[in-house]
Amino acid sequence: MKHPKINWRQSLLFLAGAEITVALYYAFRWFANVYQYSHGPKGLFAMGFSLLLMTIGFICFAIAVFQWKYLKVFVKEFKRQLIYAGVIAIILYNVLMYFQGKWHFFSELVSIALYFLLSPFYEVQYGMDAGGPIMAIGDFAVNIGPPCSGIESMLLFTCFFAALYALDYKKIRTLRYFSFFIAGFIGVIAVNILRLYLLLLVGIHLSPEFAVGLFHTNAGWIFFIIYFLFYYWLIKRWIYKES
Repeated sequence: MKHPKINWRQSLLFLAGAEITVALYYAFRWFANVYQYSHGPKGLFAMGFSLLLMTIGFICFAIAVFQWKYLKVFVKEFKRQLIYAGVIAIILYNVLMYFQGKWHFFSELVSIALYFLLSPFYEVQYGMDAGGPIMAIGDFAVNIGPPCSGIESMLLFTCFFAALYALDYKKIRTLRYFSFFIAGFIGVIAVNILRLYLLLLVGIHLSPEFAVGLFHTNAGWIFFIIYFLFYYWLIKRWIYKES
């Protein structure tokens, strides 16, 4: 599909609208937390209004990037695929909520892998508490809690692959697709372990504050995006049928 010429005035206007809407979303979430809008009618209102703000922000951002005329044609052309992707996304979101309750298993798996990687070179102290496994090397200790379990990356990878299949299922070799999905899923787990391994090295040799602060906050999404784009570029020649 040929993309129309960018209307910069429109794009900047809708981008500003998206930024304002997202800012309102976080301001409202703060308000809802302070005044305890979490149960009963107030909780339902907070959930619905938050969803409305994020939907408006997403639409404004999409228009800013892709232009309104292009989006109308795109939605008309891929309406059925978008519905499939939406249903799959809802299912996977609920699966994510379920697996987040099982984060202890994945955190222990990650911590065991880190122990075997680090123990040949460092004296690693390993323990458990209610917050998950704890690993300490010298004066630097980290808790392998829910954010370190890799569940979000695994489910996001699954969502991306599901959306890819929903949009291109007519062109995809199904058996190869699922084979590469399984291999890529294992790769996501390995990338998460690598991220935490580097975090520990940064904390030991450079700065504990930087490791648990800026590095921990940003390394996850940076590593995931690089991995997913590289993996898709690597496998796309194998999963698509010949033209």
